[in-house]
Amino acid sequence: MLIQLFLAVAVTVMLMPSAPQSANANTATSIATLAETTQWIQTHFVGLGNQLLDTMIDYDVKRKPPKEKRRRTEVTVETVKSAQFSGCSMTVVVIQKSSLDTVFFNTYRVPLDRAESVTWKAVDQKPVVSPTGDWETIPSPAQVTQLVIVAPITLNLSIPDGTINRTVSTPVFAYTIEDQEMGSRLAKALDHAATLCRARAKAEPF
Repeated sequence: MLIQLFLAVAVTVMLMPSAPQSANANTATSIATLAETTQWIQTHFVGLGNQLLDTMIDYDVKRKPPKEKRRRTEVTVETVKSAQFSGCSMTVVVIQKSSLDTVFFNTYRVPLDRAESVTWKAVDQKPVVSPTGDWETIPSPAQVTQLVIVAPITLNLSIPDGTINRTVSTPVFAYTIEDQEMGSRLAKALDHAATLCRARAKAEPF
């Protein structure tokens, strides 16, 4: 009888479900740190870009209705040359080349700890018409997908010969990325980094 009782208890213990692991333990191993996230961004941001086409039309407004005088196209290619972090400050250098032999170096400094939002969204590109109606620019494609960061951003625009070199402030970093999958992943990584940066900025000193 004693042996039978011992076996019954042993079987009952073996059939009992194991205790669930701590949710905090799982979370700690699955969430990337700020250093890991920024390193991933630096590696995967470089090389991403786009190719956009603008059709520019000049009109003779003296004619009624206005008559087209000239039509030309400009192809612009943008590529991320580098993406570097210093703490929560991200510096992105974008090379912008056009078929009109114009090259711009756009350097963005983005404070992720002050970012209000990071999104990946479709944006409509609408034609631009001059106030006098003497020219029109039609962008193509009509819709692009952009990485958009809302933050107090500093932008330096320059060209290789140094004739243009100026710094401006802008509230938005909006960059078109043709690689849909990588663009979406990048937006999620930047949003995660911004969340960690904001949390670190609010931490109380002890």
